[in-house]
Amino acid sequence: MQIDHKFLRLIIIAALSLPFFVIASIKAPLRFNPSGMDFAIYWQAGSMNLQDKYVYDQEEWTLNVLRPGLDEWFNYPLPLAVLLTPLGLFPIADAYVAWIFFAQCSILFSVLLLLGFYKDRRPRFELIALTAVFLFRPIYTIIFSGQLDSYLLLFLVMFLYLSRREQWLWGGFILSWVCLKPSFGVFILAFMGLWVLVQKNWRAMAGITLGAFTLLLIGLIENINWVMDYLFIGRQLINKYSVLNTTIWGFSDLITKNSDWETATAIILALGIAATESYLFLGKKENMDAFSALATIIPAALIIAPYSWAYDQILLIVPIVYIAIEFSKQWSDFKAAVFLLGVDILAVILVTVAYSLKHDVWSVLTSFFVWFMAVYFASSPKNY
Repeated sequence: MQIDHKFLRLIIIAALSLPFFVIASIKAPLRFNPSGMDFAIYWQAGSMNLQDKYVYDQEEWTLNVLRPGLDEWFNYPLPLAVLLTPLGLFPIADAYVAWIFFAQCSILFSVLLLLGFYKDRRPRFELIALTAVFLFRPIYTIIFSGQLDSYLLLFLVMFLYLSRREQWLWGGFILSWVCLKPSFGVFILAFMGLWVLVQKNWRAMAGITLGAFTLLLIGLIENINWVMDYLFIGRQLINKYSVLNTTIWGFSDLITKNSDWETATAIILALGIAATESYLFLGKKENMDAFSALATIIPAALIIAPYSWAYDQILLIVPIVYIAIEFSKQWSDFKAAVFLLGVDILAVILVTVAYSLKHDVWSVLTSFFVWFMAVYFASSPKNY
């Protein structure tokens, strides 16, 4: 039996990484107080659900809050609170260790799956890509803050993996779960839904519908009024976070200096991005497989979302690896490395600017840059 050396290399990389992930996870609570991290929101939601308390009851939430003054409500869909219930079975420090470990595994597994899509890759490309990804600015923040995005990244990559195996029903089902973070998840799902319709892929559409209905049902079983309660909270969140965040809404607020042109500027930019995505799906559909479609959709969704933060840009790993693969295929590994280094440097420069200005709005430029590059490669004829 012939050994697949490329696959074997990925297995070895994963095996060698696990001890470091274990050490980092165990040491994390010694450096970071879990009760002061974003993870505390998830643990509290799971704990309250375990005690049969309603996470959208603001009075109950405030009584149980671990970060006084920071979290006025549970700002996620109710199905997530249900899925987080097992966290409440453990002390927050122990749950935090497990969460951090699996978050690191999710990121690594996602990158290895993405690399597996490039059959003609060389070992140096794997090394370059893995190094660049784990030096990407949002990685450190997303892991140790305990945010959800590393698992959403895995959902997106699993969709791509299943689509390549023609398992469109299950791929669509998993893809729908990005709506657990709806500020940008609904836009990812809407754009992918458009691509699926253009491709007339009814199995994928059935999977997306089934997954969305499953999430809705999970919430309804817990509380029949959860959708209306969450929509009320959602409006509060948009009012609170629509400025000074890494989207076109924060960007428009900044460049128009909070003038009457702020909303109009943001809407024009959003319509331009949506029109570009529609043109790609309709006019360039022969070039657009699931990987290239998702590579353009993720940065577009992060840009036009009502609010998102710099750490949400961890999802840009999908388009970043896609673009690096295209650089390698069309030109060389060296040019792929230059691109990856450029993205890492850009992210670091922008976080330096953020510390200076006391806001992180300019980090939206990272999403714009990745989006432009993804659109370029997705719309270009393939000569290989």
